[in-house]
Amino acid sequence: MLFLVPQLSAQGSYEGQTLSVEENQIFLILTEGKKYTLESGTYTINEKFKQIIFEKNSSLNIKEFDVLDSDNNILLCKVSAEYSLVPENVLNISNKLEWIHNIKTYKKLLLEQEIRVGIRKLAQDLSNEDLNMEEPENKEVFEKRIKDILKDYVDSISIKLSFN
Repeated sequence: MLFLVPQLSAQGSYEGQTLSVEENQIFLILTEGKKYTLESGTYTINEKFKQIIFEKNSSLNIKEFDVLDSDNNILLCKVSAEYSLVPENVLNISNKLEWIHNIKTYKKLLLEQEIRVGIRKLAQDLSNEDLNMEEPENKEVFEKRIKDILKDYVDSISIKLSFN
């Protein structure tokens, strides 16, 4: 049975199946009692397993959301991000979310929520003028905050952010 989610799929498989992992993929293998990752190559799995396929490089567009600045003005925030994953990130995501259905929707359940919280916390300490993303140092402050928040879940991330 194959479940498709943008850039992620999960599949139940049989013992002795050969898997081919492409260069841009990381497979999370779930067996009875253990999980591990596979990177590019061909593998034979000698036990019953489920797999979730992650793309090493991916993107995320977050629907516009409200934030408050330090003067309690409501601003709309738009965020898009490009990020990369390494096997350790995939294991951290699976440990955090545990259930296979949750792991497949990690972008919405984990990355998007953590980014929103981080931006809201930082924005509430800044004035409307300070939230001007035209200033390189302001963009760097937000990008550093998001990188710190997501350090266990993404290897690298680049953020595009705007406030209206």
